[in-house]
Amino acid sequence: MKAQDLLQFETSNGGAATLAQVVADVCARRTGGEIVTDTDVIAAHPELMPQLAEELKDLLMLEQAYRAAQKAGPIEEPLPLVAPSEIDAPIRPPSDASGTPLVTLPALPGFTPLREMTTGGQAAVYQAVQQSTGKKVAIKVLPGGPFVNAIARTRFDREADILAQLDHPNIVSILDRGQTPDGSFYLVMPYIDGEALDTYSTRCRQDDLHFPRDVLTVFIKAARAVQEAHTLGIVHRDLKPSNVLVDARGEPHLLDFGLARLETALAPADWRTQTLTASGQVVGSLPWTSPEQASGRSAKVDIRSDVYSLGACLYESLTGRLPYPALGTMKEMMDHIISSPPIPFGRTKGRMVDVDAEALERVVMRALAKSPDDRHASVLAFASDLEALLAGQTVAAPPRSIVPKRWISASFGAAALLAVAGTLWHTQPWRTPALPVVVYELPSKMNTIGVTMLRVSPGPGRIGTPDNAAERNDDERLHYIRITKPFWLSQFEVTRGQYRALMGGKPPAGAGDDEANLPITGLSWTNAVAFCEKLSAQGNGHYRLPTEAEWEYACRAGTSAAWSGDGEPDHMGWHGGNSNNQLHPVGKKNNNHWGFCDMHGNAAEWCQDGYNAIYPSNEADPVFREDVHEYVIRGGSFATPVRETRSGARGKALKDSGGGDVGFRIVRDVDEQFP
Repeated sequence: MKAQDLLQFETSNGGAATLAQVVADVCARRTGGEIVTDTDVIAAHPELMPQLAEELKDLLMLEQAYRAAQKAGPIEEPLPLVAPSEIDAPIRPPSDASGTPLVTLPALPGFTPLREMTTGGQAAVYQAVQQSTGKKVAIKVLPGGPFVNAIARTRFDREADILAQLDHPNIVSILDRGQTPDGSFYLVMPYIDGEALDTYSTRCRQDDLHFPRDVLTVFIKAARAVQEAHTLGIVHRDLKPSNVLVDARGEPHLLDFGLARLETALAPADWRTQTLTASGQVVGSLPWTSPEQASGRSAKVDIRSDVYSLGACLYESLTGRLPYPALGTMKEMMDHIISSPPIPFGRTKGRMVDVDAEALERVVMRALAKSPDDRHASVLAFASDLEALLAGQTVAAPPRSIVPKRWISASFGAAALLAVAGTLWHTQPWRTPALPVVVYELPSKMNTIGVTMLRVSPGPGRIGTPDNAAERNDDERLHYIRITKPFWLSQFEVTRGQYRALMGGKPPAGAGDDEANLPITGLSWTNAVAFCEKLSAQGNGHYRLPTEAEWEYACRAGTSAAWSGDGEPDHMGWHGGNSNNQLHPVGKKNNNHWGFCDMHGNAAEWCQDGYNAIYPSNEADPVFREDVHEYVIRGGSFATPVRETRSGARGKALKDSGGGDVGFRIVRDVDEQFP
């Protein structure tokens, strides 16, 4: 799904998607070549059931009719007239006497189709009998013949090539491929008489004598099958319960490599040159997709994304639930994957026999780590931990990430540390290469003084820094919050030109062309509040400073790393190591995923909260409103060490004082009129 399309699901009634919007989006995505299954759409929008299922049936009928029309020749005789009552009646597929829909089975030379097993946005799978041998087979058909879009055809061909390279007893192989008389493409595979992984696991959880041993045994075999693909440079990218069938002997069978990605030099050269996923496109099935897939950062998707998806499947198999809340819009689901911690086993687990439940939870939670670097390095390592648990052995603790030693604490404006900070930052071996930042295009408006405001939707988020992070300060306790109301936030820090447009004043003598675009600094908290009050008095809405929770929610933009965007401080902001100890015009560094810029460094920013070393205890819209001497400053500045520009770093300053590196950005409450 393209990142800019995510917001199509949001409406003014609080973020709920309408039935018409969802169906229209499915049509657009399928037309653009994406594989969008009915199952995934329904899972993303349970609040629209059962009407959504009916609409998807109608959509399938229209797609089939369109393909039939493409193959049809000229009409020899006029069509019969249709009564108005028939025109107004809902479209339904033909059915038998019991009301069961009748499915037209394709003509497959050499095979006798028996029934349709599954259907999706691009392909359908049929059970059939091979006429020459009498064996049952599964045939995957991509309908449309010469009219199928190029992306779907390329993916289909590549899946056939991938399956031909894989030879593993737990991976469904390919037996044949060809075209039907109408030009549709098909793949023939062995028929697996089994049940989906989630169905199998549900039965296992009801067996106190063998749970979770049977489930873990299946996962170990499935993981080794995935490892076989990884050795050939193949990342599955769509591991989910429905893509793992378990037969009567307890053997798993891995299906559907239609979204697989070729990663390493082991992959054939012609595969490596094919790029079917655009930057910012989410590939995979919610809610088992990894955070890096959900964020659209395809450059970070590697074999550890499959580790995450297997971990999500195992979590569900052990607990009977998903690691995160599965209700709400697709955007809310993606926010949970990217930001929300998995729910601990302790709230959901049943009786486990002969397995250390706490150790098992640690292994699964490691596989579900937000950062790929914190997961198992391979699915083989994941499987080895599970095997050790079954054997009653101790599982080694995960290695700590290589991080720099903690910086010496410094206040804003500590110029004495600038040279040291810059030298240390630029020589650290743990820096990661830059990645393209995928920006979700939030609605934007420009107010009367030229400030660009972006509309931020409500949702869950995190504040603070994990306890084991080397750069953490004592006042950065990690906890999770929810923003319940949308708000407009200025894309950049308020500039000198914008400040003068409202408050008056003249530029300093000798100011250059960029002077008006520098952040306004040197203001106290009281001065910043006065600016908001005067802007509000113009009658164009209520303006204020952001709460600390709103500021970090927008700064992180759905990420959990120390710096948002591509995670590279030099690309995301100006700090003591790269600023030459001076302010820079706004907008010269990368935007984060929501389009905000300069939230890491340049000018530090006032928030409306009074400072308290302990965050407010309430989870919904927390704010510390007590009138105190010190107020919160966020983001660090051009004059601070790089560690002070982290998303979770907190600062403070006296209410009626301001430094040469302290500025602010503004919030406008959402209402019907803007500006």
